[in-house]
Amino acid sequence: MSVSKRLVVKVLAAAIVFVMLLGTLAGCSLKVDDPVVAKVGDIKIYASDYSQLFSSYYYYASYMGFDTSTTEGITAFQDWILETLISDKVVVYMAEKANVELTEEEIAEVNKDVQTSYDTQVATYKSKVDSSITGEDAILAEAEKLFIEALKDAGTSVDEYKKGLYDAYYEDALYKKYSEMVKSEATIDDDAAQKYYDEQLAEQKAAYDEDPAEYYTDYQSALNSSTGVVPFYVPAGYIRVKHILVKFDDEDKDGDTVDKAEYDKICEEIDTHLASGAYSFDELIEMYNDDDGMKNEPYKTEGYLVSEAIEDKYVDGFAEAALKLKNVGDVSPRIETEHGYHYIQLIEKVEPKTIAFDDVKEDINTKLLTEAQNKLFSERIDAWIKETPITRYESRIRYYGLQ
Repeated sequence: MSVSKRLVVKVLAAAIVFVMLLGTLAGCSLKVDDPVVAKVGDIKIYASDYSQLFSSYYYYASYMGFDTSTTEGITAFQDWILETLISDKVVVYMAEKANVELTEEEIAEVNKDVQTSYDTQVATYKSKVDSSITGEDAILAEAEKLFIEALKDAGTSVDEYKKGLYDAYYEDALYKKYSEMVKSEATIDDDAAQKYYDEQLAEQKAAYDEDPAEYYTDYQSALNSSTGVVPFYVPAGYIRVKHILVKFDDEDKDGDTVDKAEYDKICEEIDTHLASGAYSFDELIEMYNDDDGMKNEPYKTEGYLVSEAIEDKYVDGFAEAALKLKNVGDVSPRIETEHGYHYIQLIEKVEPKTIAFDDVKEDINTKLLTEAQNKLFSERIDAWIKETPITRYESRIRYYGLQ
């Protein structure tokens, strides 16, 4: 299986070298010895690389189908991590073999990322600065001194540390550049979008009319996917609502009881504004709402989908109050849930409808092309792994997850 984890590598790049040098990875000492756990051609994969990825994904191993309560399950997960790293490195290896290089502009971005990561690491030392030192510039300067001292104690220097970061970011950029080159070869048939639309529409009509809750599930799934396409068929029974949440803070809770005096005062202000009409509901959301979901698109504009079929998707009392609203623009009286006080506005009664092909054609083409690109890239990686000289030192990774 070929799964790219370049984003993980980039996010962790700032910490890899420094943590490795301090010898704290996976509870074992790597200060002097950072053994090679695999080689892809002449590219080495070190224990520090392996440990970072293993630690990042270990928590999710069970969700990915690995039974980490057994030795067999741990071994399978260990191998998956190693193969994931090999899949990444083989792309870099093939890019170098194809003489792919970064442009001056791309190298400038790499250097920018290196400096940003360095500055981020330095900033973590601000909390260690003596409290007698004041002023942001002075604090940062002292934090950098502390960081440099830590590097020296670990037996390295700023230049060596930055070199490690540079190599990681350069490799990441090379991977992305070559992957885009390969993916650009992928194509889809001219009639692929229409065929996909027709098949999905027929399936959705049958499924959603039988169980309208499936529409909500598929709609949310599409929103949470980078290549998702919203359903083409909308069943009966849905409305869209917006709401203002005056959230009960945890510090005001004592078991199941809440000191509501402060929240009652806020609601009195909202009641006054609603009665006067001085502000629109959207303006009141901006002023009072504590629900982060309502601050993000598409919910900020479109609101939340609600129907009898999905009352259980919301906190008790919310959907029930929303469904009692009769006319677009109506606002519920204040209701209380375990999260706080809510004011709910009906913004649309969603009519059953079929979204026209032309309205979603571009999104479908994007989805199908992306899938074709990923499939092609995955196939190339599998082929490269077969043709590339790869050495795996499995015995050096068997410690992970068993300590």
